[in-house]
Amino acid sequence: MKQIISTFCVYLKTPELKTKIKITKTINQADTLIDRSTIERTSMTKRTKPPRLTQLEEFLRKVDACKGKFSARKKEELGKHFLEVAGLKDEFVACKPHKESPDFEPRSEDLYPWALFVTDKKGVEGLREEYDYRASSYLHPEQIGKKDYVVVTNGKELCVFDFKHEVAKYTVDFDDLLDGDKGANKNWQAFLADFGVESAKGKKKQRRKDVTIYTEPKDERLSAVKRFGHQPEFKKPIGWDNKNFREIFKTKNLPFLPTEEFDWDGATQEITNRIVWGDNLAVMRALPDESIDLIYIDPPFFSGRDYNCIFGDDNETRTFSDIWDGGLPTYLAWLNARLWEMKRLLKPTGSLFVHLDWHACHYVKCELDKIFGYENFVNEIVWCYATSGKARTRFNNKHDILLSFSKTKKFFWSNYRIPVSEKYLNSHYNQVDEEGNRCRIRVDAGKKRIYYPEKGMTCNDWWIDIPYVNSQSDERIGYPTQKPEKLLERIIKACSNEGDVVADFFCGGGTTVAVAEKLNRKWIACDVSRIAVSVTRDRLQEVYSKKAGVEPRQERASYGFAVENHGAYERAQVRNMETEAYKKFILQCYEAHEQKVGKNIHGKKGDKVICVAPAEAKLTRELVEDFHFELDDKKMRNGIILAWGWDKEVERCVQELRTSEHTPDIQLIQVKLVDIDSHEFKEDNIRFLNKPVAVIRYKLKQGLKYIFDATASQGRNDTDIHCYQWDFNYKGRFKPMTRRNFDRSKDKDGDDNPLNDSRVIEHAFSKEGKYKVALRIIDKSGAEATCEEEVEVIKKAA
Repeated sequence: MKQIISTFCVYLKTPELKTKIKITKTINQADTLIDRSTIERTSMTKRTKPPRLTQLEEFLRKVDACKGKFSARKKEELGKHFLEVAGLKDEFVACKPHKESPDFEPRSEDLYPWALFVTDKKGVEGLREEYDYRASSYLHPEQIGKKDYVVVTNGKELCVFDFKHEVAKYTVDFDDLLDGDKGANKNWQAFLADFGVESAKGKKKQRRKDVTIYTEPKDERLSAVKRFGHQPEFKKPIGWDNKNFREIFKTKNLPFLPTEEFDWDGATQEITNRIVWGDNLAVMRALPDESIDLIYIDPPFFSGRDYNCIFGDDNETRTFSDIWDGGLPTYLAWLNARLWEMKRLLKPTGSLFVHLDWHACHYVKCELDKIFGYENFVNEIVWCYATSGKARTRFNNKHDILLSFSKTKKFFWSNYRIPVSEKYLNSHYNQVDEEGNRCRIRVDAGKKRIYYPEKGMTCNDWWIDIPYVNSQSDERIGYPTQKPEKLLERIIKACSNEGDVVADFFCGGGTTVAVAEKLNRKWIACDVSRIAVSVTRDRLQEVYSKKAGVEPRQERASYGFAVENHGAYERAQVRNMETEAYKKFILQCYEAHEQKVGKNIHGKKGDKVICVAPAEAKLTRELVEDFHFELDDKKMRNGIILAWGWDKEVERCVQELRTSEHTPDIQLIQVKLVDIDSHEFKEDNIRFLNKPVAVIRYKLKQGLKYIFDATASQGRNDTDIHCYQWDFNYKGRFKPMTRRNFDRSKDKDGDDNPLNDSRVIEHAFSKEGKYKVALRIIDKSGAEATCEEEVEVIKKAA
C-alpha cells in the first residue's frame, strides 16, 4: 500500500505560552476511507451520476480525511473545493485570516450578496455557533460594504444566515444530498438558484439596464459605468422629465367618440378595428398596456417643415410648428415621448419598426437604444429603391432605413421566407422526377442526385426586391409619402400572426392597416391630419373590391372598423347624445369622476362637485338655484356647472347666492369652441367644432355631362374649406369617385392647395335616370360635413 506523508500544524494554547508544534504523520492511503459510509460512497462511483455529485463525493472524502480538524490551509483548500462544487470557483477570492472576516469574498461586490465562512464545528448547531461567534458581526448593517448573507459550512453541512436569523430553506446536509434525499436536493437547488452564477448574471443584466436604458442608475457608484468602454455612456432620452414625458408634453385623458362604423354591409358583426383622428401621443396614452403585437410607424423624416407638412391643415401646421421650432433636439424629444408610449403598448412578444431616411435615423437609433434597450435592437433594414432625380455633387440617396426593436427577447418571429419566383424556379429547377415533380438532377461521379425547390429563401436585411410606388403603380393613391404594400406585407408576415393587433400611429395614406386588413390582422390607425384619416377610411372601403397591391387572404372582412375622434369633437354630435351618455362624455372631457349624489350632482373633480347642464338649451336660473340648494343641504362648499352658455340673469343669480362665506360657492365653466392656436387649447387639448355647411349646385352642360359646383359651401370654425370630394352614385355610404390631387405642382387655382381644386367639377353619367349625388367637405380645422342631392339625369340633344 502506498504511503502518504501528511503534515498538520497544531496550535497549543495555554495561559503561559503559545507554541506551534509541527507534527509529521505517516498514514496509509486506505486510512482516508476508513469509515463505512465513505466506503459505500466509493462503491457508488461506478454508477453514472451528475458531475456535480461526483465532485461532492470527492469533497466529502477530503473532509473525512481531515478528521474534524481544519488548519488555515485546510480551510482554504476545502473552501475552494466547495466553491468548485457549487460552480463558483473563479468568482471568489480567499481572504486573510481575521476574526470578523470571511474565508472567501466574491470578486464582484455587486453580483454576489454573500461571503463564505468555513469552520470545523460539527453539525448544524456548530454552524450556528460559528455564525454567532464570527459571522454575525460581518453582517452588521452599520458597516458599509458588508454583505446581506453569510454562508457557513463545515464541509458536511451548509447553512445560510441573514442579519436576523438562519434561512431554513438553504440548510443542506451533504450526506443526505448524496443519498438522494429530496428535501436536501430542494434546499441545495434553492441555494444555487438564489446565490449561484445564474442569479449573478441576472443582476449583471439588471445593472446594465440601469446604466443603458431610460433611467439613471439609482446607485451613484454606477453612474460612471459605461456600456461600451471608451464610448459615451447612455443617459436619459432627450426630453426626459422624470414623469414619462407627461410634464413636457401634457395631454388630457379624453374620450374616444365614434363618428362612423363600417361592417361591410353586415358581413361582420364585431367592430374591433379603429381609425382615430387625433394627436397620437394623447391617443396612445388612452390605450391599455401591452395591447398591441406589432407597431410600424413612418414619422416625419426631419427633412424639412414644408416637405413633411403634406396637407397644410391646422392640425398639421400646429404639430409641425411644435416639432421644428427647436431644431433637431425638439424633434427628438417630440418623437421620444411617442416611442415611450409605444413601448408601453407593445405586448412582451411585440416588435416596433421605425421607418426613417438619412436625415435623422442615426440620432433616432441612439434614442431607441435608451428607451427599448440596446440589447433589444433586432435589425437595421436598408430598403433600396429607384426613383427619378440625380445628385450632381454626391451619390444618389436612394434608400430608407427601418429600425427594428423588440419589447423583450421573447418577441414573435415567423421564420419568414421570401417566396420563390416562377422565373427562379424555371431557371434553377427545370427538370422533373419520375413522379412529375419539379426538380434539378445532377450526376456526380456516376451518382445521381436530385434537388427539389425550397418553400422560400431566407430574407437579408437589405431589400432590393420591393419597388417604390411610382406613377404607373396600380396601388398608387397619390399620397406623397405612400409606401408599397409589399414592404408592409413582409413586416407584418414576419412579426405577427393572423388575428394579432397591428398599429400605425402615423398612418398617412393607410398602407399599414390596408395590408393588415388583407392579411386578416386586427388593426388601429391614427393621424393628426383629418385628411389623412379620410384617405385611410376611403382606402379601407376598397380593400376587397380594388385589385391592387397585396392579394387579400379572404374574400371578405373578418372585423368591422370605426372612425373615431379624440380631442376634437363635432358640436352637434355631442349635443345630440342621450342625456346620460352626454353627461358621462362631458365629465370625462374635463377629467372629472362620475359620481351621482343627488339630482343635480353628476361628478366630482378634486374637492369640487360638478353639475352638467342639459345640452339642448342654455343654463337656467332654476338649475343654478337647485344645484346651490343641494350643495348646501349636503354640506358641500364648492361646485362647478358645465354648460354651453348662459345669460346675464344667470350670472346675477350666481352673484346673489354668494351672500356669505358660509354658503356654497358655484363656478360657471363654458363648454365652448376653442381656437386651435390659442394657449387655452394647448393647455386643454380639447375643442368642439361646428359642422361646416356643404352646398351642391349643378347644371347640365350637354348630353349626359353635368357641372357640379360646391363654391357656396362654407366653414363655421373661422377657417376655409380645405378639401372637396364627390360621390356621383351615393347609396348611403360615401365612396369618393373623384381622386384627390396631392401634387402642389399641379395646383389649378394657384392657392398652393390642390385638394380644393375639385370644388367645381364636370361629370358624365353613363345613362339617364335618377341619381343621388353626395358632396363631402373638410375645413382646415378638421370639421367634416356631407350633403346629398337627387339629380334626374336627362340627355340633352347637342
